[in-house]
Amino acid sequence: MPKMTKQGRKTLLNILEEDLFLWFLTRRARKIIVSQNTLVIKALKMAKSIVLDQNISLTEKEKAYSNFQASNGWVQKFKERYKIVRRFVTTKCMKTIEEMKPLIETYFSEVNTLFQTLKPSYHIIFNMDEVPIFFELCTDQTLDIRGRKVIGRISSGKDKERITLIITASAKWRPSASISYIQGT
Repeated sequence: MPKMTKQGRKTLLNILEEDLFLWFLTRRARKIIVSQNTLVIKALKMAKSIVLDQNISLTEKEKAYSNFQASNGWVQKFKERYKIVRRFVTTKCMKTIEEMKPLIETYFSEVNTLFQTLKPSYHIIFNMDEVPIFFELCTDQTLDIRGRKVIGRISSGKDKERITLIITASAKWRPSASISYIQGT
């Protein structure tokens, strides 16, 4: 018995789909996680730029770009056409976190400069709060091409590690006879 093939409606969004697929392949080649939501956002941006591009002449049927919604049905069909499926990450590619050191050093040097420049005639009130920041907040799932055996993603290897960010705000004011305050212990 001959194999039956689906004969569905053809897409009018060839330019968009080819560019989106190339973008997708580039991201995955660099082992960057791509979620369905990311795919939709990128498709909407690309459709808008195609409509605004003066160098691309669209036929009347291709005017669908201006009404493009990136619906769930379109996304599913796009994934089927290009054999894209959701997969679990199998390997993590290690990357160092050395780029954070200059930011931390800059923060502390600015705080030290602030302390040194304050005049003793002012009263200073500091407010501080702490918040944890994870080195990586990544999912273990991504979209990738069907049939691939190894699904990788970039990782620093610090999935469970975090730093504590201390946010500090200061206010200075000059005391007067009518203002009283309670000094904490």
